[in-house]
Amino acid sequence: MYPLVAVSLPSSDAPDDLVKQGFNLAIWLGTLAGSSLKRRRIGAFQRILVTAPDYLATRPPIRSVQEIAPAISLRLP
Repeated sequence: MYPLVAVSLPSSDAPDDLVKQGFNLAIWLGTLAGSSLKRRRIGAFQRILVTAPDYLATRPPIRSVQEIAPAISLRLP
């Protein structure tokens, strides 16, 4: 539809210099404190913790937040 428009979708949790890296647009989840970038709120998000029932069936019950950290997890890039 727009042959001269290219879109890439990199993701990072590092506080990089977006202008120096050539970004025209960034979507930031969370608070953007101490930045000279212009920003506008476009929505809200909610974090949820999910797991597969089969995984829970093979592990002891998790009874507190502190017990989540040592559990095996998968993080997407």
